[in-house]
Amino acid sequence: MFIAGDAAHIHPPVGGQGMNTGLQDAHNLAWKLSLAASGLAGPQLLGSYAEERRPVGLDVVQSTSAALNAVLLREAIKPAMRETQLLVTYRGSRIVADECPQMDAASPAPGDRAPEVGGLSQAYIGHDRRLREFIGRGRHVLVGYVDRANDQVDAFIDGYRALRSVLGDRAAGVLVSAPDCEVPRSEEVTLLTDAGDEFADAFGAPGGTFWIIRPDGHIGWRSATCSALSVTNWLQLSLGI
Repeated sequence: MFIAGDAAHIHPPVGGQGMNTGLQDAHNLAWKLSLAASGLAGPQLLGSYAEERRPVGLDVVQSTSAALNAVLLREAIKPAMRETQLLVTYRGSRIVADECPQMDAASPAPGDRAPEVGGLSQAYIGHDRRLREFIGRGRHVLVGYVDRANDQVDAFIDGYRALRSVLGDRAAGVLVSAPDCEVPRSEEVTLLTDAGDEFADAFGAPGGTFWIIRPDGHIGWRSATCSALSVTNWLQLSLGI
């Protein structure tokens, strides 16, 4: 049995967090149920729902209760506090893995929501693209950032093929290259150029870094190397297959 939305957390309506949190519950659970029902994941993946979402529900109850108390006590609430959205993270979840623990702590880590990035260029497209256009939709997406066109690209393709061999159409690949890095054309994955360095700034990672972004938009895996073996190992950890 899975409990979500108002059935799982009832709290003051301050900030309209109830609807947002309920939708996040559903988003977190839906892709896991879908993979499990299709035989692509084991019970361990379903078990991560409570592990990831219960702390978020508790935080919502505590923060909205504190905000309501401040209003009732007529204490001033700072504008920044009113306008801040919950920074939901699943760091420490059993189904995420970080193979770059030495990376800057301020950079998005496994468990965090993948940052929104714009300013990406794509061949034959006359306007900028955004990373959000290529993730989600029920897919696990392997994202790579490269500044060398040979070994890094080959490693990315190797990892992508492993991801797709397990998940089929539920997998996708997005390869982002530095502005001065020319990547050979590919029919297998989406190729984007970080024309304004927005991707590099948002992810805070050097060339040769790779991520798997889950269907709910959170980072499931980060590594400075990519191979069929490393991707398969993470799939076994995450999906229990």
